[in-house]
Amino acid sequence: MSIENLWYNDSMVKGLTCEEARQRLVQYGPNVLPEKQHFSAVSIFIHQFTSPLIFVLLGATAITIILGDLVDAAVIGSAVLINTILGFVQEYKAEMTIAALKKILTPQAKVIRDGKTIAIPAAHLVPGDIVILSAGDHVPADGRVTEAVSFFINEAVLTGESLPVEKKARSEVFMGTVMAAGRGKMEVVATAGQTMIGRMAEKITETKKEATPLQKEINRLARGLAIIVLVLCGLLFFLGLYYGQELVAMLTTAVAIAVSAIPEGLVVSLTVILSIGMQRIMKRKALVRRMVAAETLGSVSTICADKTGTITRGTMTVVKNDVISIADAVKTAVLANNLEDPLEVAIWDWARAQDHVDPQKIVDGSERLSEMPFDSIKKYMSVTTQEGVWVKGAPEAVLEMSVLPEKERDTWMKKVAHWGSEGLRVIALLHNKTFLGLIGIADPVREGVEEAVHHVRNAGVAVTMVTGDYRATAEAVLRSIGLPIEDPEREIMEGSELAAISEEELSRRVRDIRLFCRVSPDQKHKIVSALQVAGEVVAMTGDGVNDALALKRADIGIVVEGASDVARETADVVLLDSNFKTIVGAIEEGRAIFDNIRKVTLYLLSNAFVEMGIIAGAIIMGWPLPLSALQILWINLVDDGLPGIALTIDPASGDLMRRSPRRKNEPIIDSKMNILILMVSMVTMMLSLGTFAWMWRSYSLGFAQTIVFTLTAVVSLLYVFSFRRLDGRLRVGELLQNRWLLGSVAVGFILQLFAVYHPWGNLAFRTVPLPTGAWGVILGASVIIIGMIEVTKRLTGRQLSVVSRHTERIR
Repeated sequence: MSIENLWYNDSMVKGLTCEEARQRLVQYGPNVLPEKQHFSAVSIFIHQFTSPLIFVLLGATAITIILGDLVDAAVIGSAVLINTILGFVQEYKAEMTIAALKKILTPQAKVIRDGKTIAIPAAHLVPGDIVILSAGDHVPADGRVTEAVSFFINEAVLTGESLPVEKKARSEVFMGTVMAAGRGKMEVVATAGQTMIGRMAEKITETKKEATPLQKEINRLARGLAIIVLVLCGLLFFLGLYYGQELVAMLTTAVAIAVSAIPEGLVVSLTVILSIGMQRIMKRKALVRRMVAAETLGSVSTICADKTGTITRGTMTVVKNDVISIADAVKTAVLANNLEDPLEVAIWDWARAQDHVDPQKIVDGSERLSEMPFDSIKKYMSVTTQEGVWVKGAPEAVLEMSVLPEKERDTWMKKVAHWGSEGLRVIALLHNKTFLGLIGIADPVREGVEEAVHHVRNAGVAVTMVTGDYRATAEAVLRSIGLPIEDPEREIMEGSELAAISEEELSRRVRDIRLFCRVSPDQKHKIVSALQVAGEVVAMTGDGVNDALALKRADIGIVVEGASDVARETADVVLLDSNFKTIVGAIEEGRAIFDNIRKVTLYLLSNAFVEMGIIAGAIIMGWPLPLSALQILWINLVDDGLPGIALTIDPASGDLMRRSPRRKNEPIIDSKMNILILMVSMVTMMLSLGTFAWMWRSYSLGFAQTIVFTLTAVVSLLYVFSFRRLDGRLRVGELLQNRWLLGSVAVGFILQLFAVYHPWGNLAFRTVPLPTGAWGVILGASVIIIGMIEVTKRLTGRQLSVVSRHTERIR
């Protein structure tokens, strides 16, 4: 059915009949936006098995089962299960919270059918319906205005402009926008997926979400680890066969090496870090929907901030006034007011906020004798009562009507110009030719935003405003949050220029631009893409449908709690208090997450390669294995695993928010950490093998295996404290900062003593009780290794976490 036919048929007056509406509902379907398929509990559970590290563990489990090592298989499988449960619980809770936050845009609509006004579910609207709208209503579908009385629509959800737009007969209105003032009727011309919002939602489903930096690094780490394990195991396997070893014996040995190289606790620790990080971020009033997105917050290098509803409140408010008589100014603001547009509503609210003022009582007590409505020629409105004439309007027009001398008028107009440069809409008030003063109206900046912008820029994160609003308004908002434009030609780009510029040219210039104004939704997507090409990790903030495409394209999409459904469904993070400064706290927690991931990974990989080196060294020397597969698993899951878990909640470093964001492709384990892993592995391996050879020849094989088992476990329990600070030396005074770590080390010692001295431990691990003198050897080796770690940290520059303060890129 064409729009023209819908516009001119008889249903304009009586509306559709119920039968016509029923037939069209069958033809067009319900007026419900197409939604992306939500993750079910089953799909979230299955998603936990998609990590490459999980594939490595599952492969090791399968091999141990084939070889009949059911105990080893059970232990490795337990690590997979724990990781799966932790990841599932956190992501499922996030999805359930999002479901609870979801709000329906317009649950009911008032329509004319069979000549009668009735209320129906908005989902039952069909093309041709006549909808009655009044102030505060959400527009339930796309349509054309058929009747308008002071009809103003707030289209910020689509355009980003904070000022409402007046609509007249035949004007288009769009689903999801809000009636700001007035009343009227519209004829529905499009519903559901055929609306502008529906078409945007369709585009969003076609936009691919890239993997986060952490996902890429974990994938790279898993691939590298798998390659190293396969190559070393393959070399040792074929080397053993070459020297005449039995096939089954060498296959068992190869599995033992694989088990020693795979840090089973790493998968669990990464999940715990992200899980706890999500909870900490939640306490700071931000909901993270996916666990890996929690760490990505810490990698953000540029925030593309939408102005309306994110930096500003999204509502017109009187923010400044300079009046000669507050009593007369309030009375004028109330009497010369029809509450027909958002500016008049803002002025009314300002009057009501004054002490002992009831605007309605003022109106009721002053009979209106006549009214001269506002128009664009005379630029003011006036109301006459028995007390005289009350005038409200443009300052230049109102001052011209006043009895003020020319010099005083010039003074007031200078103030008007100054307020205008701050982005204010200025209204003048007058009573009986007596000038009463000025009122400044704006969409005010949210409380705490200026301070938040200062903190986030100190952290090396650039802030770029991206808005559909006018240039002057946006510039004024930037100044108010401490981001003044110093070079407009270089730092500002309007939508018209953005449309003409190539993506390559934009990528070269984009990091210098602080303000993009008068931009369309597609252009916001283009801006985010250009920043990513330039090497930035981009967080896009917004709340409207117009932001949804860019939100999905960004590395992190952030919305306020009251955002549109389409935007909220697309976002990675929801600000529960709608406060920009919450982003700063979330970024700080994200950086703490990455720091702890780096500590845990470094610690567990150092231990894993120690065990691999000991096994490989013994095979090359033709010795019996110093460690059994079960002993290796015990070390990985108990002696390494417990401190590793405690490191997941290590307190954040005090300089987190004085660092620059980490590079986009910066690995979890950098070159300096590789040196540290190599040194720990080599020194511990040599000490262990030397101790094994000494004890084996001097005492017995069982005694030698027990002391190597205990030495390897105890050393890792002690040098974990050196890994707490990757950017400086070990400080004794900081040992008490993480009491969970102290407790885990104590528990690890107790369990290791159980494995060595309890009969059950002796039976399970094939150990023998150690004499007191053996502990001198173990503790001596620990001191040597901790000393080596501290020396290595100093020699590699003392800082393994790159800290660069106030870099040139901070804009």
